[in-house]
Amino acid sequence: MLQDCGNLLAAEISIRSGLRDIGVFCAIDGQKERIGSGSPIRLSGLSLVAGVIHTANGPLGPMRFGEFLEYSHGETKTVNKVAAGGTIFGDGKVDALGVGGFFKMAFPTMGIGRPRVDGLLRLGELQNKWKSKNLGGDGPAKFSGTPSYQSIQFGVSYGANLWEKYSIDLYGRYFWTRLDERTLDFLDEEQATFQALNSHRLRFGGRLRYAIDYRLMSWCESYFEREMAGTAKGFSGGSTNFSFPLKGNCGTCAVGVAYRPIPTAKVHVALRGSVGSRKGIDASLQASYEF
Repeated sequence: MLQDCGNLLAAEISIRSGLRDIGVFCAIDGQKERIGSGSPIRLSGLSLVAGVIHTANGPLGPMRFGEFLEYSHGETKTVNKVAAGGTIFGDGKVDALGVGGFFKMAFPTMGIGRPRVDGLLRLGELQNKWKSKNLGGDGPAKFSGTPSYQSIQFGVSYGANLWEKYSIDLYGRYFWTRLDERTLDFLDEEQATFQALNSHRLRFGGRLRYAIDYRLMSWCESYFEREMAGTAKGFSGGSTNFSFPLKGNCGTCAVGVAYRPIPTAKVHVALRGSVGSRKGIDASLQASYEF
């Protein structure tokens, strides 16, 4: 779910254009997917991002930077096979609230286009609740916790105009996300410790735009993503009860439309589908206004 909120912010950075001094934006994303790496999870949720963006002249070219507030809510269904045999089924709810900042800077023209760099920092807290009806004890086993999270993104891209109405962006992006260690009350008086979790992802892709007219633009995008490292581990009574690697690959295709009802406002709609370790679809609606 944190990854989906990060994707929403990455998309917000990539679609920003114009030369206004300051603007505000709001983006909402709904997703339904199955995550196959690590512990198999079915996730349905909603992410919301709102913030302010500024324009300035950087040392090498135009620069945009901003601050934002993010909130996500998700519901999960998990399936875990344990070493002793059998399968544990669980249901959970996750809420995340955080703040952050981002920047995007363009360099002088090279060849037919301009290279750009962008970065993003996010800090926040999760509220995670989970329960299972078939994990021992007299009643349902359950836990809740509020781990903190930190996330950094860094990307490089190259944008160029191909023909009169066509333009393209090619990019690479690195994502790092960390969940802090937490100890929870689990079965009766037993405690469980979940180790700190670090996720490292690389993404390579491109976006092709077509300007239908000065108000309306359509685009299509495709990217490949690799989860390079990370293992989810839990301990109870001094021994490792579970260990799930997060490594995996996925591919995503997306289409979208951006419309300007007036020169200072933009509405952006997108639909994405993914296959691989993350399977599912999500739709997003983004709106911005520049002063």
